Amino acid sequence: MLPSCVLFEDEHLLVVNKPAGWNTHAPAPYAGEGIYDWLRHREPRWADLAILHRLDKETSGVLIFGKTPLANKSLTEQFEQRLVAKRYLLLTDRPPPPGELVVRSNITRDGDRYASLPSGAVGDPAETRFRCEVPKADGGRWEVAAEPFTGRTHQIRVHAAAQGFPILGDTLYGGTPAARVFLHAAEISFCHPATGAAVTLRAPADFAAEARLALRHALVGARTPASATATPSPETAADVGGRAPTAEPLDSGTNAVRLVHGAADGWPGWQVERLGDFLLSQSEAALTDAQTAQLSAWLARLNLRGAYHKRLDRWVRETKTAQASPQLVLGAPAPERFTVRENDLAYELSFTEGYSYGLFLDQRDNRRRLLTGHVAGDFPALRVAGCVGENEVPPDAGTPHAPRPTLLNCFAYTCAFSVAAA
Repeated sequence: MLPSCVLFEDEHLLVVNKPAGWNTHAPAPYAGEGIYDWLRHREPRWADLAILHRLDKETSGVLIFGKTPLANKSLTEQFEQRLVAKRYLLLTDRPPPPGELVVRSNITRDGDRYASLPSGAVGDPAETRFRCEVPKADGGRWEVAAEPFTGRTHQIRVHAAAQGFPILGDTLYGGTPAARVFLHAAEISFCHPATGAAVTLRAPADFAAEARLALRHALVGARTPASATATPSPETAADVGGRAPTAEPLDSGTNAVRLVHGAADGWPGWQVERLGDFLLSQSEAALTDAQTAQLSAWLARLNLRGAYHKRLDRWVRETKTAQASPQLVLGAPAPERFTVRENDLAYELSFTEGYSYGLFLDQRDNRRRLLTGHVAGDFPALRVAGCVGENEVPPDAGTPHAPRPTLLNCFAYTCAFSVAAA
């Protein structure tokens, strides 16, 4: 199963729906991964991806990467010759002008932002067409379509602000503070690099979704993308819709995830994990009434059997096993042994053997790397004959198989790594 952010893939192209809050690529050598870096390290066939265009960190939507020299050359030329059509959607809480508006100006750097200057002044020429698609949305917000004819940095954001309707959440350009910058790359059209056929790819905007859940879902969830085709019909375009995040961003091979990440999810000091048919709550204090009510709601919504709570204790070594183990607070008790799934592997857990159940969920992606044999785009050590990772072609029958690399596990609590590498 592929990450849920993947919209389309064929021999030449990989198209994703980038969530807001994630860079297109790492902005500095020691910065966190952008979506490009993350994809390169996820699948062997993506190790040589090429960046063809970019979206701002704050912007969500359709983003294309090249997989072959032909695609890289063709799409680069189409972008340079302005043959690629892009359509964005934005929300604003300031009234935009009715009908259609075309903005032409020069855009230049101004400190940590960009400024719109009259045409002919310093800077690069930029042109954007705006059209108010929803005259008045709920909550005093307007939805506006934007079509940039040039590709300047922050172009739509700068032009919208200069015309008096800054994007909601875009405080850099005078927008009202909000949970995210409400700008989404909804559609892109171009000629397929191999066939010349017209291709249109779409990802509907979901401005109602919480940005943090959409970002988490892109990493954790999985989907089957649109079937790849090297010869899209000139008369029909590929219309690929993104999937809105839900309270259960899981694929069929994983039912063990963290649902609440403390303060980041509005619950300081509280973590909640879904482990198969059960919830595990963790905090330094007893559950509050609000937390208990939330656990009860999740049990019903996700159709789970029971919820446990564990008191976080820095002096756990002085505590007896029964006292350190999670305690049942809602629903039915878990069996002494029960299984959960992660990356299509089954692990046996227990709530009766002490403080930790032994599966550290933040290491899911690292275990997947060992499971598939593809550690990273620039780390080929496990990609050897006889060690075939996901989606890799095995060696010919007549090719001698090299021995599979071995893993030395030096820490008992990482037993899941041994299972993944076996």
